[in-house]
Amino acid sequence: MTSRVGQILIVDDDATFRMTTAKLLEADGHRVDTAANGPEATERLKEKTYDLLLVDYKMPGIDGIALVEALRLWGHSAPILMISGFGTGATLFEVALGVTLSATRLFPMVVALLPLLRVRGTRVRDMLLPTHFTSISMWVESLRLLPAIAREHRIAFCNGLSSAYMGTAVTFGFVGYYLAAGLPSLLAGVLLFLTPMSFFLSTVRNARMMIDKLSLVLGLILGPLLFYWGVQLDLMWTGIIGGSVAYAIHRGREATQ
Repeated sequence: MTSRVGQILIVDDDATFRMTTAKLLEADGHRVDTAANGPEATERLKEKTYDLLLVDYKMPGIDGIALVEALRLWGHSAPILMISGFGTGATLFEVALGVTLSATRLFPMVVALLPLLRVRGTRVRDMLLPTHFTSISMWVESLRLLPAIAREHRIAFCNGLSSAYMGTAVTFGFVGYYLAAGLPSLLAGVLLFLTPMSFFLSTVRNARMMIDKLSLVLGLILGPLLFYWGVQLDLMWTGIIGGSVAYAIHRGREATQ
């Protein structure tokens, strides 16, 4: 039995990796093209279709994540395998801080939510489910809706809200996976934009205090700038810098009032 011969595109800024990987795949009978960066890869994709894309996660200029997002918006449905030596080019401090913050990113949400759920006599085991259910959408909407709900019903409300979110996400994720490949590029792009637009609109809708609005504006400004400048862990630094500046301005305003 012979394996199916595939057309493969390798996108990596490391010339040695491109050459050695291409030779290994060609020795297995596959047809392989290479590209050193995102723009070069897009030119290759205009010329032919591929059965598999091997894309470096971190590249100068347009990195792997940006390239994959652009390809999906353009309607490319080929499987994509992200590859990288994680942390290459980043300092040890940046890698350690990024891993730590990634592991604890939802902790502040849980801390902010639990006081709204507790009543006198609430058992610890009753809090376990909403704690583990905490996600961005559930947290944002719970902070908005819980004050109008009787305290004794809030835990059940959060559990139901999270279950509805997860059920909807699984259902439409399954449907969207099969629809995206057969839809026109414009409609496929619209599908991919639903999640980030949902997060964005929900955040904007619930930004009532000045500190919330200022954090949002600073994030929208800093994020693209840090990405353009090629700053390592740009999203993390956007949150740290934007949030810290907004908090400092907020505290300064409170002190002068």
